[in-house]
Amino acid sequence: MKLLIVFVLAITLVHAEANCRTSVIALNDPHCGELPTCYFNGKNKQAVENESCRRGENGQTGFFFIKKGKCPTDKPACSHIL
Repeated sequence: MKLLIVFVLAITLVHAEANCRTSVIALNDPHCGELPTCYFNGKNKQAVENESCRRGENGQTGFFFIKKGKCPTDKPACSHIL
């Protein structure tokens, strides 16, 4: 019985972690999500992490790096996932 409860909790936690957030805080602290071919400017780190998660859910590559500050301009902007 205990094993069953642990198994159900583990499945629930994994499922909860797989879903991306639907909202982010409004803090203005620019961060940059980076891929080899493009950049994504986000209002804050949480916004960039959420965009990276949604990219993964849509079968695209999530950001390799997330850095504080605005993105450089030597690459195009990544497409925004709604």
